[in-house]
Amino acid sequence: MATDGVQGRAVIIHLEHHLGPGENLVDHVTLEAAMTAQSAVVETGDILFLQTGVGHPHLSGATAQEKFALEGSDTALYDWILESGVAAIRAVNASVEAFPSPRRRAVQPENP
Repeated sequence: MATDGVQGRAVIIHLEHHLGPGENLVDHVTLEAAMTAQSAVVETGDILFLQTGVGHPHLSGATAQEKFALEGSDTALYDWILESGVAAIRAVNASVEAFPSPRRRAVQPENP
């Protein structure tokens, strides 16, 4: 992809518009709600583009990675990604996925 590019149908989900500015981990329920609210339908072979609002003035001082990321430990989200047949997932972020999940780290005990 880096040398030749990629072309295909893209579905854009505006996460910031749906969730508002701020730090957000996006799980399956949240992604489905955003897609439903925006009448977005993902089909096999689509490129899923997650619009995060990075670069907007109200995000100044925060890094892109601090804003939105897919919940890396959400098995329902993982299953949806596999079953949906998306060809690629793209976000205007430092990363698409938060893994290990900050939520899981908060509840997992420390290793001795």
